[in-house]
Amino acid sequence: MPESDQKPLGLLCKNNGTARDTQLSALFRADPDRFRAFSQQACQLLYDFSRTSIGRPGLAELLELASASELANWRQRLFAGEPVNVSEDCPAHHPLLREREPENSQAGVGELVSSQRQAMMALGMAIHSGRMPGYPLIIKDVIHLGMGGSILGQRLVVEALQNESVGKVKVHFLASADGWELATLMRELEPQHTLIIAASKSFSTREIQLNTVALKAWLKQANPEQDPLAQMIAITAQPQLAREAGFSEKNILGIPATVGGRFSLWSSMGLPIVIRYGQQAYCQLLAGAERMDQHYLTTPIEQNLPVLAALVTLWQRNVCQYPAVAVVPYDSRLRSLPAWLQQLDMESAGKSVDCHGEPLSQPAAPVIFGGTGTDSQHAFFQALYQGMETVPVEFIGIIDFQPTEAETCEYSRFQLANLLAQADALAFAGELDPKIFAAGKLAHMRFAGNRPSSVMLLESLTPASLGELLAFYEHRIYTLSAIWGNNPFDQFGVEYGKHLAIKLESSLDEDNETDADDARTLHQWILAKLK
Repeated sequence: MPESDQKPLGLLCKNNGTARDTQLSALFRADPDRFRAFSQQACQLLYDFSRTSIGRPGLAELLELASASELANWRQRLFAGEPVNVSEDCPAHHPLLREREPENSQAGVGELVSSQRQAMMALGMAIHSGRMPGYPLIIKDVIHLGMGGSILGQRLVVEALQNESVGKVKVHFLASADGWELATLMRELEPQHTLIIAASKSFSTREIQLNTVALKAWLKQANPEQDPLAQMIAITAQPQLAREAGFSEKNILGIPATVGGRFSLWSSMGLPIVIRYGQQAYCQLLAGAERMDQHYLTTPIEQNLPVLAALVTLWQRNVCQYPAVAVVPYDSRLRSLPAWLQQLDMESAGKSVDCHGEPLSQPAAPVIFGGTGTDSQHAFFQALYQGMETVPVEFIGIIDFQPTEAETCEYSRFQLANLLAQADALAFAGELDPKIFAAGKLAHMRFAGNRPSSVMLLESLTPASLGELLAFYEHRIYTLSAIWGNNPFDQFGVEYGKHLAIKLESSLDEDNETDADDARTLHQWILAKLK
């Protein structure tokens, strides 16, 4: 990423210090063509950022800042497989995972990606039909164990593609390590007909280890004559650790070590997607992502969706100094999108130093939260409308709702009407219905509006358009990191927290004499209660 001198960003913030006071309604009145100038379409996506306080001069300054950050160079380096993960001195190969013929790219790693994909597809399609090679009984259910990047994207995709044809096997996702979700699954599923996937890049994630041990015992108890590992698959970048845990070679799928967990959906970590929807749908997902890759790599920045969206985020975070953003998809199939995006953005950009270890001059990584519309309108939208803090909203909508037989296009109209109504009401408020927001009304009924938002619309929700959307978000955070100057591919804070938890877990097992009446620290108090 760029050198630690971030004067262009600081100058942009200084020159636009009154951006929060800009009236959105005034921008539209002054520029009748504002929607056309502040929206862009690519692939099957339309991105509208006209309801932000960015004017034409501000947009020009943002584009100049992107150029000054050597964004073109950083884009080329990412796709060329050069070491863009500066702190760990390695490339980030997730775009390579999406290529139709990766074996023809980046000698060595391209062949590895191709062979890993072929192995995953073969195993996934066998299970898709209800068969696990080497296991005699029919598979009806799969439990996918993962944490963070090894589960959030897979769950999002499986939920989002409900309109696609499914195979014979149901997929269940388990991340929690408190035992309650696990107990529910073990009560509801038949162990003889259940397959376990342990997905962990490091193969040392403690939560996955705990659940793997419990499920292995569950399988063994149900069928003492059968080796439970015949019903278990490991997905990891550390195959030796999986072998040491007893997994057979044919039941281990690899991922490249140069692919970060939160970017690993496109690798063998996508196995549950193939199991549920088959190879064709998964290849369409990859193809959509590859189309967005090419758009990001080759399109000028003023027409580039991920770049424009990154500049909008930067404007909201650094110029307007809004500390948070709400992500609200108006389609329940995308209900897991806020959680996936939360990890992608906050784990990637949640840093206070640049790639050279120098303090950042501007804050990064706004807090991301969200939920589905219209549910969220009856939950946290009141604070968005009339709370003291301004929180920008990112709306996501689907044009072609693709209703099931029991539904009609009325659902699509209802969702889109609510999405547009919230975006307009947040921005323009009293001007839309002055009778409601008249000055003579009680104070608690007044709402000045001028709350910014952006809208992302998909023509339809298909494997291909979903691939485009997810790759769009990946490239947005990469662009932001190029400008902020931090490294989006490490997460040392997370690693330290996990390390400390392991140490404390061990201490809580020790046979220490602790007086409950003298619990001077929370550690001692908990230890006393456990004894």
